[in-house]
Amino acid sequence: MVGESNLCDRIVSLIQEVFGYDHVGLYLADKTTGTLTLQSLAGKYRGVIPPGQRVPLGQGIVSWVASHGKTLLSNDVRESPLFLNLTPDVIPTEAELCVPICVDDEAIGVLNVEHSELHSFDEDDTNAVEVLSGRIAVAIKKSRLYDELHHSHARLEAIVSSLGQGLMIIDSQFRIDWMNSTFTRWGFGDSVGEMYYHLFGRSAENCKNCPSQKTFATGRGYQETIKASDDRYFTITSAPIIDKEGRVVQALELVEDVTEQLKARGVLERLKLELERSQRLASVGEVTASIIHEVRNPINALSQAADLLESDGNLTEEQRQLMNVMKEEAVRLNDIISEYLSLAHGRQREYQLSDLKSIVERVVTLLRADPALSRRIKINLDIPSTLPPVYCDANAIHQVFWNLLLNSTESIEGQGCIAIGGRCDPPLCSITVVDDGRGIPEDNLGHIFNPFHTTKGRGTGLGLAIVKRIIEDHGWKIIVNSKEGVGTEFTIIINRESE
Repeated sequence: MVGESNLCDRIVSLIQEVFGYDHVGLYLADKTTGTLTLQSLAGKYRGVIPPGQRVPLGQGIVSWVASHGKTLLSNDVRESPLFLNLTPDVIPTEAELCVPICVDDEAIGVLNVEHSELHSFDEDDTNAVEVLSGRIAVAIKKSRLYDELHHSHARLEAIVSSLGQGLMIIDSQFRIDWMNSTFTRWGFGDSVGEMYYHLFGRSAENCKNCPSQKTFATGRGYQETIKASDDRYFTITSAPIIDKEGRVVQALELVEDVTEQLKARGVLERLKLELERSQRLASVGEVTASIIHEVRNPINALSQAADLLESDGNLTEEQRQLMNVMKEEAVRLNDIISEYLSLAHGRQREYQLSDLKSIVERVVTLLRADPALSRRIKINLDIPSTLPPVYCDANAIHQVFWNLLLNSTESIEGQGCIAIGGRCDPPLCSITVVDDGRGIPEDNLGHIFNPFHTTKGRGTGLGLAIVKRIIEDHGWKIIVNSKEGVGTEFTIIINRESE
């Protein structure tokens, strides 16, 4: 039961019915009046004691129990100076047992039972009523929390209904679970239970740039401006609603009618041009993806060639090592291709307990093997062996440090130095990559993780975008500090409590 009054009535009725006490009363404390109010009663005295009777704190056994938060048993009330009977000719109480009802160590009420015979209560009664009072306290607390939640919900409904924006919640099947009254004011009516894409486009499936579809696919928020079937424009912002297992079970959509704003700014034509540009970029992206897939063929051929060469019994140990490096690098290049594709399509990570120091050392070894780099750039590695292992996708993190160090080497013109350090201050661990290269202009600092953003003459501009994607997939953070002409510092922060 959720209503406090009904709950208390049912409680006293059940206790009286099961235990057969002459009288069962449940009093609740009223802080505003400083009294105890008889909320519910059952038994022989029902109809004699008026419901809602108020007992001032400081009078009677019931009041003493509420004030002290302790059980009080009187098997002969005539021997108790605390006993108070306002109508002794009508209520022949001889024995009384009172137990406090406590929530968070505070007495919020009293459970009172009485008998018209002396010595009617024993230790079993006391234990039973005390156990019941504990359960009653939990039930009342939940009932009050429900009341608070109900009032808060009603208030929230009133607030969101007064918003100028539309709010809706949709499930993973794109069916509307809830919507505020703004949609009715916009002329859409109550569409709860319908497919949400029917609301704007009256179409049979999701629109191409549906933000909620992206939210369900990636667990992230998205925003798009769409044109409805009645030539109105709406900006839709979607956000994920996640369950305790981290799954996206619903999406919250904030919808704003921006038709007038767009008309006022004269940007309808610009939106049309941007849509055409997006379509062209989508076509280019499809072609690029096809090309990247084709690159895998020569990589596989190189790997197979390395296998054949390695079978030659006349190879020296150094040549065999070079064959191993060739095969390992072919695997790594294949993983790089997968990372490029993952920017658009996502990728399933393979997490396991890994040693970050070993991963970084492997990347540094590969860089030092390049004579052109080792002659002009000094790489200092200072990661303590006490750095604890972390759960990660080792291949992906290898790619992170490869991209960061490659970025540092390309920023150094002539002689220079790269320093890689690590530290752990539980629960946080961090790895830093610092170079003394040309640095990043302040105007570009906020864009370096954007896909296709590059200041190099050659390059895809995807290296740091891949880094950020991998770091975010792991639930880690990456921070960059840079000063033009001085150098750049990347810091990867790992919270091991979230693993």
